[in-house]
This record gives sequence, C-alpha cells and structure tokens, in this order.
Amino acid sequence: MRPRTFRKQPWEELTKATDFSEEVPAGVTVSSATISAKKKSDGSPATSDVLASGTGGTDGQRATWKVKAGVSGQDYQITVQATMSNGDKFEEDVTMEVREQ
Repeated sequence: MRPRTFRKQPWEELTKATDFSEEVPAGVTVSSATISAKKKSDGSPATSDVLASGTGGTDGQRATWKVKAGVSGQDYQITVQATMSNGDKFEEDVTMEVREQ
C-alpha cells in the first residue's frame, strides 16, 4: 500500500474506500474495520469532527468509511485498521486535505 491523499471542501460528505486486495489472497475479505482521525498539525483527535463513524463498513476486500466537515486549511490523518477473515490485520494512513475552493 502506498500513502494516499485526497482533497475535499468543508461542506462535502464523501464515502471513501481502502482496498486491501493487493495484500491478501483471493477469497479473504475484510471482516471488520475501525477508522480514526487526527489533525496533522498537532496530533489532536478529530474522529468525531471529520468521520461519520469510527466503525467502517466492509465490501469484500475493501473497508469503507465516510468523511464529513473539517476546517478549511487543515490536514487530517485518517487511519484505517482492518481485520481480515483469515485473522490478518492491516493498517493504512490516508491524508485528507480540507480546502474551501
């Protein structure tokens, strides 16, 4: 997995997905996902500010999650922790840049 970055405006609410298909064998799926967020500027927690839920959805080999709000000019680190059906655990960090256009 490689670092990912995406940009959104404060009003937008977007469903995102983290795909683990390159990391796991065929037939292995995401059985659960936990999503958290923090401000990149100071590391303070931001899960309730920018995520609809701390629990992600599952869609085969993908963990899904929904972002909301955020402060324009602020960058957030979204951490996706997924447990697979075979017991493997993966973590991926994604940067969300919030910018009013």
